[in-house]
Amino acid sequence: MFKISQKFADAFDDFWNPIVVKEMRQALRGRIFPIFFLIMVGVATVAFLMFVAKAESGYQSGRVSGIGKDIFVVLASILMLVSMVVVPLNGARRLAQERAQRSFELLQISTITPHKIVFGKITSCVIELILYFSAMTPFLVLSYMLGGVELPVVLFYIVLIFWGGVASCIIGVTLASYSSPLRMSQAPLALFGGVVIITSIGLIPAMVYSTERFDSSIFEQWEFWTTALSIAVGFVIAGGWATAIAKNPYKFPGANRSTEVRLWAFAMLVAYMVTACGNYLLYARSGYFDKMFFFVIAMSAYPFLFIHSLAFVKESDPLSQRVKRDIRVGRYRNLPFKFAFLPGGLRGFGWLILAILLLLIPFAGSLGWETSRSYSYGERTADLFVPLAIFGHILFWCAVPYLFFRRIFKIEGRDNLLVIVTVGWIVLIHILLGFVSIFTGSDHPMYWSGLFLYGESLDSFYRVGNLAGAILFLPIMVGLVLLAWIVSRLFLDSGEVRDLIRAGRRSLSGTTPDVAHRRSGNPPTE
Repeated sequence: MFKISQKFADAFDDFWNPIVVKEMRQALRGRIFPIFFLIMVGVATVAFLMFVAKAESGYQSGRVSGIGKDIFVVLASILMLVSMVVVPLNGARRLAQERAQRSFELLQISTITPHKIVFGKITSCVIELILYFSAMTPFLVLSYMLGGVELPVVLFYIVLIFWGGVASCIIGVTLASYSSPLRMSQAPLALFGGVVIITSIGLIPAMVYSTERFDSSIFEQWEFWTTALSIAVGFVIAGGWATAIAKNPYKFPGANRSTEVRLWAFAMLVAYMVTACGNYLLYARSGYFDKMFFFVIAMSAYPFLFIHSLAFVKESDPLSQRVKRDIRVGRYRNLPFKFAFLPGGLRGFGWLILAILLLLIPFAGSLGWETSRSYSYGERTADLFVPLAIFGHILFWCAVPYLFFRRIFKIEGRDNLLVIVTVGWIVLIHILLGFVSIFTGSDHPMYWSGLFLYGESLDSFYRVGNLAGAILFLPIMVGLVLLAWIVSRLFLDSGEVRDLIRAGRRSLSGTTPDVAHRRSGNPPTE
């Protein structure tokens, strides 16, 4: 019996740690929690009374007809604002303030492990969420009693909003832990974190407002569950990735530059998610809920790809050492395609883009020929700019990240490799969804890959609608690829990246480092 109780106590040791108590005391004693708590309850009360006063009395079951749905939407909106913006930013603000005042160093020199620090701060935010939700429970019950919405739907959306709040708290703590106090003060942190949190979880309000009937019939549609699955996948990636980074050997919060680059690379993934959410909002009224399946596929591919990419960052990582050794001995001499996935392998990345270009030319021609015969003008135009949108998006994800990361944050060396690999993976996923769009004969997968927003402006170029029209814009595609390649080459000023590329060139030409040094007359360096 004692062993069972001891195991039970050990299981909840992280939950009842001193960090939770400290954070809850700070939150309840501060001014933000009572102010927003009273504002939330006051707004909910006023909105509830206004809807009841303006509604007409019904004759069935003594209920006020039809206002339960409207009240529930208002209450869900209030809960989304509080749980996904107020609570995460409050937790991030406390952590950023501790780091700015250097009081966080007292926790680092104590016996509390980094895992307990992270878990304690996130748990305190979750407890604060529970307090807000408990205050809204009476209003939610009344909205159900007034009719227009069924109990399973209420419970589903409450769980979904709560889960979104938990993921937002994790993202907020991660943002505050990886932002340098000298570079990012509290105001920019709140602004940047708020934008990321609001946009990255924009699917939840889209689901709430696009639901026409709040009854059990929505659970019978598989499109509804694929949309919910896409939200869950995005949250699992965001929360699990942030928690794993906080538990890594770099300690918490990471002081080296690699962890900062991981944060900005994570922001790039959020930008991809935001693009898909924006397309979802544009086409939700057109009945394209089933196309969210492709968005689920794209998001579920990120954990493996991103973990694989992180292996090239750490200098002491065995995989990184093995890859560099294989480059030097020329093992990949006859496989330049693999250089797209190796540090500094921009030559292989260029070969990959050219290979994709050659593959897309016949598909673009066949699309132009078939659509000109069987589809209407609008559908033909939408299908034809898929290849051009793909390469336009390659340009976007190649040029903008390099300009942003290298020039603003002065990222060099090993950190630059992570940016290169991350951009490469994002581009490949977009290309994969573009191929899905081409092979299936539907242009909807590209909407969820983020291609439509960047390719819609190019719609006016496609007026021919046949094989000649597809070939006519081949120079534009080649120009986009060459421009992306030039932009990539402009930022190869890092010494380590140059060394890796030189090693790759020597391996392709069959020249080992020892031979190169013997030719130059200089002894090889360790």
